[in-house]
Amino acid sequence: MAELLIQFMCGLLMPYLSEAHTPLGNIKNTKMQKNEVPQDLMIFGFEDCEQ
Repeated sequence: MAELLIQFMCGLLMPYLSEAHTPLGNIKNTKMQKNEVPQDLMIFGFEDCEQ
């Protein structure tokens, strides 16, 4: 779970955030925050995924 959180937060969301606070720890973006937010961000629950 920690690896998934790190990959998702650092790889996808952190360019658009200045900081993130999670139960596993806090992450601070040391680079400039991007203000070009994508048009859509869709997050699906496990039950929404086809198996």
